[in-house]
Amino acid sequence: MMRAGPSASLRQLLVALPLALAAMTVAAQADNARPGMQNLSSVYRSALTNDPDYQAALDNFRAAAEAEPQALAALLPELQARGSYNRVRQSIDGDFFGVSEIDETDVFDRSAYGATLRQPLFRFDAFLGLDRSELEVGRARLLLTDERHALMLSAAQSYFALLAAKDEREFVLAEESAIRRQVEQTEGSFDAGLIAETDLKAVQAQLDRVRARKITVENRIEIVRSRLETLIGEPVNELARFPRDPQLPDMEHEQLDEWLERAMRHNLDLLSETVRLRLAEMDTRIAQSDHYPTLDLVGSYTYFDADGGFEGAREDHDARIGVMLSVPLFQGGMTASRVRQARARAAAVAHTADGARQQARLNTREAFLNAKAARARAEALKRVVESTRAAEESAQVAFDVGSRTAADYLTAVRERFRAERDLSQARYDYILDLLRLRRAAGVMTVADLEDLNRSLR
Repeated sequence: MMRAGPSASLRQLLVALPLALAAMTVAAQADNARPGMQNLSSVYRSALTNDPDYQAALDNFRAAAEAEPQALAALLPELQARGSYNRVRQSIDGDFFGVSEIDETDVFDRSAYGATLRQPLFRFDAFLGLDRSELEVGRARLLLTDERHALMLSAAQSYFALLAAKDEREFVLAEESAIRRQVEQTEGSFDAGLIAETDLKAVQAQLDRVRARKITVENRIEIVRSRLETLIGEPVNELARFPRDPQLPDMEHEQLDEWLERAMRHNLDLLSETVRLRLAEMDTRIAQSDHYPTLDLVGSYTYFDADGGFEGAREDHDARIGVMLSVPLFQGGMTASRVRQARARAAAVAHTADGARQQARLNTREAFLNAKAARARAEALKRVVESTRAAEESAQVAFDVGSRTAADYLTAVRERFRAERDLSQARYDYILDLLRLRRAAGVMTVADLEDLNRSLR
């Protein structure tokens, strides 16, 4: 039995799916973190089993996967069994087969059973339906993969948000310690009458300011920790972190055109809308197939048994086999209306696909520019940290010889810690922007998280 195969362009589209679906496989990688410590990979694996949106997408995919066996069933034999039993009371008053003035009543049992076998020979809509089901399952797989990519990005965002908050707390605590030492030294100088009260007040104000920041940072840590715990469904303890001066990942391609080209081939939203357009076009062909005849091979067997009745007790056996041809002639314009409806829907989906193409280009462009800017900012802030450290050392020397006030020195300390905090945040921003870029281009995989995870200690 032959069926209509997918078009050449459709086959090319299905060939393009494996790269987009590479994220469906979770690679088992060795963790660099010590036992009991959570890392990016373990957080992602926990999110897979806990996130309700992903679990819903997984169930939707399982439901969509049933489209193929259902479409195949329309081309396979259909066997039906039937049976009946009746207690019959039959009365007649009048003429019956030439015998006049009959007045009789009979009560008897009547039973029948049988089976019908139907094998479709030509049903063009069913042939198209099988090809359509393959597309439907492929699109469901794309949607599931896109949901997994969203979960990867969400896990990374929550993970690095908590690391950034903890980094900031470390900087605040270190700054507080440095200021506290300076306050103690300034108080000694004030008690000895070497400095004015205004200098002491200025230093104490710096300490109060950093303590206020510490409260804000602690609150931020609890908030982002709660978000991460909600995502993975378990408490968050100690997280693996990057080393002091981590090696940032490369962008792989430095030219925007290369990323745009990849997005046009692999962006999941664009692929999904392209498959949706193919489905709409297939629906138009299926609607048109209602004009075509259908041909079935039909076989049946029936056994009939009656214990009495005016025809007399009898047993009947009826076995038949043949073909049934059905030719639609007129349905009140229903088929033509459905064809017009399907064409209109296909035209609407075509516009949506064009919009998805434009959005894929826009998202890729924005992610590329953000990633380049974040990387340049991180490199610039690295130099700023070096400069502020030198400025702090210079301010310390100047303060020791009496040419600068304690407030001037603490300003230099604050600028150094602020630069270190900004550098830490810029590194996380770059990593997340790079993940967003890979997602926009449709080339994001679990390996991206595993590569980052190997850098965590």
